[in-house]
Amino acid sequence: KIFKKLQKAEAMPAKALIVLANPFGLDTSALMSTLSTVLPELTISGGLASDHRTFTQTYVFTDQGICGEGFAAVMLYGDTLQVGTHYEMNWRGLGKKFKVTSAEGSRLYTLDGEPAIDIYRRYLGQEVFKKLPRIGLEFPLLINDGEVPVARAVMQVHDDGSLTFAGAIAEGDEVQFGFADIENLLDDPNRHHGILASHSVESIFVFSCIARYTLVGREIEAETLQMQHIATTAGAFTYGEFYHDASLGRNLMLNQTMTALALSEGGTPRLEQKIQRRRSSSEATYARALSHFLHEVTGELDRALQSERHSKEMMVKQSRQATMGEMIEQIAHQWRQPLNVVALTLQDLYIKGQLGVLDNATLESLYNKANSTIQYLSETIDDFRNFLKPDIAPESFDLNDFFVQMEPLLAGLLSRKGVQMHVSVQGQCEVFSRKNELRQVVVSLINNAVEAMQDIPKKKRRIMIECQDALGKIIIRICDSGPGIPTDVIHRIFDPYFTTKSKQNGTGLGLYIASQIVQKSLDGTLEAENTEEGACFIITIPLTLRKVRSR
Repeated sequence: KIFKKLQKAEAMPAKALIVLANPFGLDTSALMSTLSTVLPELTISGGLASDHRTFTQTYVFTDQGICGEGFAAVMLYGDTLQVGTHYEMNWRGLGKKFKVTSAEGSRLYTLDGEPAIDIYRRYLGQEVFKKLPRIGLEFPLLINDGEVPVARAVMQVHDDGSLTFAGAIAEGDEVQFGFADIENLLDDPNRHHGILASHSVESIFVFSCIARYTLVGREIEAETLQMQHIATTAGAFTYGEFYHDASLGRNLMLNQTMTALALSEGGTPRLEQKIQRRRSSSEATYARALSHFLHEVTGELDRALQSERHSKEMMVKQSRQATMGEMIEQIAHQWRQPLNVVALTLQDLYIKGQLGVLDNATLESLYNKANSTIQYLSETIDDFRNFLKPDIAPESFDLNDFFVQMEPLLAGLLSRKGVQMHVSVQGQCEVFSRKNELRQVVVSLINNAVEAMQDIPKKKRRIMIECQDALGKIIIRICDSGPGIPTDVIHRIFDPYFTTKSKQNGTGLGLYIASQIVQKSLDGTLEAENTEEGACFIITIPLTLRKVRSR
């Protein structure tokens, strides 16, 4: 209501809104979202008040007084008013990427299922960690999922292990620790020249994150030198910045940036001259060298990770091809006997017809026999097709039905190899998970068990499957009566390309792919142990897989 009144307060069109807000006790991302909804075409600029990294109390004020909560806003009107925006970030990702597994608004609870506070403690070290949230400005989280890279800085540390950031973080976001690219931040004082000097700029408001000042001290003035030569420049250091992206046509809540709002009412811009870069202080020189070093190391790490991802994609492709080959062999085995039944039925039908002894009852009986067999063949194809089709989303299913439906997939293999399989499911285990992914893992483990028992007498070949619900998790044990896993390699069996089989009989990818599916698609674990009877693989998955957040 406030902004609608402001928008209608003047006969002239509203061109820009400057918002200055307190970061504590205010959901600034929600504020920006609301403003963008109410005033979608308006350029919004400004920032969050800061208190020089004490994180205790900030203020905003108007002619009506000083306020320790809420925000102040100024609407700019004018028929001839021209508005331009610009921003600099100069932060780069460093190290591994984490998935946000639990968050609400600007409060982050877990990354990769681990308390956010533990992630910061592990990567920053205990001594640095104790300085949160003050030190958090120098170690923000970067979100690279959107059109504009966004950094988020820690503002509050909570007793439950969660952290509040200066802006929203959504479940499903991929984040990474960031480091300041000081080399780019300081090296080119003329980088704004082409952006701002090309317009009739008469006044510039700058909102720069206090973290930038903290990193390089007074050297930070290099960021605004060119602006000061273009027009009258004023501004403040902030805990967060509001920015209007003209190319996207929307307003954003940013952190760690320097944003500029350029204003003009048709005046003549100054004739600009290139300015010389200042000599850096020893501290800035050190910071620049460290920034360059981190940039190079991060680039090498990114290239290594890309190479690893490519290798894993090739592994999955090879595994899929091997699995498809096994499935084709299974289909051939499953179809052989039913096809014989259909052939014999047709032969019987033909002979009786030739001898003239084919009555209606016999015709109907033979027809029903052939038809039911063909129906069985069709259902078998559906079973195998569903097995090979990946799950897009979790679904609810009962584990008793799950193993009953798997019988057609395994019957041929177990019969041919002389293996007896017993399944025991305790109670009605209703699971919310990715059914086909779990089925692929179970089939892979059963195939592995069958191969492990090929050198023992058929009458001793057994596979025992037990399922139970234990404190909100499902535990599936798949055990065999084989020779077990050699103790000197049991810790390596889930490594890619590791196999105890000959090169002709194994790729070393089966157990690796199974473990990756359990971890990444089912949010669980896959472990192995030896028992008195043989080897045992234990799948542990949550009873209810967390739904993927729609983005």
